[in-house]
Amino acid sequence: MFIMSTINDIAKAAGVSNATVSRVLNNDQKLQVSSETRKKIFDVADSLNYTKYKKKIPTAIGTISVIQWYTREQEINDLYYLSIRWGVEKRLRENNYKIKNIFSFEEFDNIKNTDGIVAIGKYSPDQIKQLKSLDVPIVVVDSDTMRYEVSCVTTDFDSSVFKIINHFTKNKHSKIGMIAGQEETTDNQKLYDPREMAFIKYMSISNLFNQNYIFKGPFNIDSGYALMNKAIKKLGRNLPTAFFIASDELAVGAIRALEEQHISIPDRVSIVGFNGSAIDNYLSPSLSTIEVDKQEMGSDAVDLLLKIKDKSLKHSVKLTIGTTLTLRESSKKLS
Repeated sequence: MFIMSTINDIAKAAGVSNATVSRVLNNDQKLQVSSETRKKIFDVADSLNYTKYKKKIPTAIGTISVIQWYTREQEINDLYYLSIRWGVEKRLRENNYKIKNIFSFEEFDNIKNTDGIVAIGKYSPDQIKQLKSLDVPIVVVDSDTMRYEVSCVTTDFDSSVFKIINHFTKNKHSKIGMIAGQEETTDNQKLYDPREMAFIKYMSISNLFNQNYIFKGPFNIDSGYALMNKAIKKLGRNLPTAFFIASDELAVGAIRALEEQHISIPDRVSIVGFNGSAIDNYLSPSLSTIEVDKQEMGSDAVDLLLKIKDKSLKHSVKLTIGTTLTLRESSKKLS
């Protein structure tokens, strides 16, 4: 006999409170909980066939493949891309579509009998060509694919970086550095970060650009820590008074490096991150950052895909999502 599971059942099996289960299943980004706990709750919900979470649709009108450029394991440690996927899947369920999850491009051969594709992340020209060969509607999230005539949803990197530099210069900073991120597609094609390109452009326009103030590495906490230590060692007393850091993860590592060297934030160095995270307000000092609405990016991608599917659009379209600069304790006016 089938018995519908409840939030209480999931909480008992996962060893957490009912409130925690409810907030995780409803994608509450303000909840402070580890990625392992989130994964455990979702796994238990699936194993117990929790229908309210799964929202099974007996009369689905089609199937959409959701491709995540990360593996499942990588995604658990990156709430940015996880949040985008949640936004995609929530909107698909609202529109009565079944969801087929594909993790990493290595699972490309599993994409069969699909009515459309939402591809999250970064893809090489060869990978985009493979996706187009399936001859179904496609929208890519978090990558500008207009040159390949593929519709996409991206963050407004250019305006976001302008806002950061404008904030620094208005607060009397002229020596401004950047901790930049470096990424590769899953077929090892290096990618150019639009944040770095925008930083170079606006710093050059302001006659403030100094190549020696840019330090680049992978998008993770350990990299942020190593890169800031490198900057401290290389520049010494010439260390910039402000740093734009390309992701909040990088910023967490950079802040730790500055604190270990007894370099005061924000009195000696101001910091502004990028992406926005639930932990930003709880760091010490709390992190100024560019807030990106990840779930909106996902839901807008689905809306765009459905317009393509319904032949409402004659040409490929690029949606650019605006951002908000949220100022907290990590940045201030230069004394």
